[in-house]
Amino acid sequence: MARQADRVDLIIGQCNHGTAPYGTSFDDVRQRVTRAEVHVLPGQGHLAHIQAPTELGHLLNGLAAVR
Repeated sequence: MARQADRVDLIIGQCNHGTAPYGTSFDDVRQRVTRAEVHVLPGQGHLAHIQAPTELGHLLNGLAAVR
């Protein structure tokens, strides 16, 4: 489905960016979806939805407003 999308936004926590297992899996997806834009949540890992829901919500709201 991502290949058919006009836009794909990928969000990853800074603590997981480039490290196994989450960051490396993320990188695999990023390589396959050429139209994807990467967004990194500073100071977060894979539990940003629990540890930083406000920051994640602001990012999502900002991305939705761009559409």
